[in-house]
Amino acid sequence: MSRSETKQLRDSEQAVITAAYRGDTETVVAQLDQGADPNARDCDGDSALILAADRGHTELVQVLLARGADVNAKNQNGETALLRAAGNGRAAVVKILLAQEADCNAGDIVNCAPLMRAAYRGHIDVVKELLARGADLNARNAFGNTAATLAARNGHREIGAMLQAARDAGIVDPPHSKLRTARR
Repeated sequence: MSRSETKQLRDSEQAVITAAYRGDTETVVAQLDQGADPNARDCDGDSALILAADRGHTELVQVLLARGADVNAKNQNGETALLRAAGNGRAAVVKILLAQEADCNAGDIVNCAPLMRAAYRGHIDVVKELLARGADLNARNAFGNTAATLAARNGHREIGAMLQAARDAGIVDPPHSKLRTARR
């Protein structure tokens, strides 16, 4: 590949990143049609999909996934598109990503998972979606917090009650329940 072709490809991928951030589906499609990488990344390691999910650009998220974007790609902080969408309350995007097999328990560099971030920020619709897809209620971040403790810390009582109801309904096993059963 010549130097000018390499520069054109880099410019094309930068155009994909910028357009993804802005929600400019037309530009992204045009650049992808010209050979740009659907997994192009910015200087922070954010892929076009992460940026589109973060901003709630549902149509663009669908286009990127259809064109081969990695649904579980992580940026330099270990964040995925699902984690960013969950943290920003983008329920429609969360549904799309989960339908494409996004890992609902993938944590960032401090093990903060999508359920934790949604609970912390009070995004009840996102919490419902994640619970329906089997998000781990007992997962703890690097500071020992669960989604329930994070919801409680920010006064999101309805989410706390929802998480407790899920636990009571047996959607998840309490920590070490199998170990306790084995000891009996």
